[in-house]
Amino acid sequence: MTPKFYVRLVVFIFLIFCFNASNIAAEEKAFSDHSEGMNIPPVVAKVNDQPINSHYIKFKFNRIMDQLKGDLEKALGATGQDPKNILNEQKTRVIKDVVNNEVIRELLRQEAKKANKTSDPKIVEKELKKLMSAYPNEDAFKKALQARDLNVESLRTNIGIDLMIERLVESQIRGKIKIQKEEVQKFYDSHKDRFKRPESYRAKHIYIPHFTKEMFKDVPKDQIEAKQAEFSQQAWESAKNILAEIRAGADFSEMAEKYSRDKATAKNGGDLGFMYKGVFPPNFDEAILKLKPNQVGDDVVKTPFGYHVVQLLETKPADMAPFKDVEQPILKHLITVEGQKKLAEYTENLKKDSKIEILYGS
Repeated sequence: MTPKFYVRLVVFIFLIFCFNASNIAAEEKAFSDHSEGMNIPPVVAKVNDQPINSHYIKFKFNRIMDQLKGDLEKALGATGQDPKNILNEQKTRVIKDVVNNEVIRELLRQEAKKANKTSDPKIVEKELKKLMSAYPNEDAFKKALQARDLNVESLRTNIGIDLMIERLVESQIRGKIKIQKEEVQKFYDSHKDRFKRPESYRAKHIYIPHFTKEMFKDVPKDQIEAKQAEFSQQAWESAKNILAEIRAGADFSEMAEKYSRDKATAKNGGDLGFMYKGVFPPNFDEAILKLKPNQVGDDVVKTPFGYHVVQLLETKPADMAPFKDVEQPILKHLITVEGQKKLAEYTENLKKDSKIEILYGS
């Protein structure tokens, strides 16, 4: 087993700050400039006389501040408080963290170069294509980069650097981590409260969404809200009709295969498998758990996702996960913790043997 997840927990991976493929439309919007008035110089630090340019520092700083601003606006929305004062208070801490992380990244890059670590151009291109695949086409991808004052070549270079660092950390740290089974068992025995499993149930559902994107293809913007309500009403009526057919004798599984828009479960007759209580919205759990095995719900269940016709198959009481079920996750956790510790020690030793000048954010 060669998990790399702990590497990315500590190494300041460039890609994390560049893209979020889950929101393609937002990618073409440049981040706000939160560095105004901070007088960030062109060079923020030097590592063994190698300058760290403020270009990416500002980019990463603004990325974090935008995320923080969004989180604060959500948290303070109901209070009417302005997050501006809190944001200003956090700027010093954030810029310091960004500069320090970039210093560590540069230290590791230099050490990787000394150790003759290289990045495979094929893997670099593969990673680049993964990022590009989140966009409709190459032009849209380049436009998103340009909005951040970046380009494909700088992105390719930084992917290569991070792959070099990964290879260094894997060789210097991963091979030195040995977690014995006794340690895993000890963790399990002393943290059993973490492995309590809530009540679970196995159920089927027939899912009808409130509406789909395709429905709004030709709808004018000023009519979208009204159409949402109209389409949702139509979806509710469809679900009610499906439930009525089942109550009249139609087979639940056949109806799921025919009508459910949840394609992943429809092919299995709507079978969701075992679900822990709390995964779905509370009213969905409540509607399921008041049923007897093989009983179909009395009414259609409405959730933020749409409408569900439901059937309970079986339930399991809350219990403790057996060791064999959690052994591997515990092992990965212990490797992560040990990896973080060893990487911190490794970078501290590199700092002692290096000339580091912090010119901003110290």
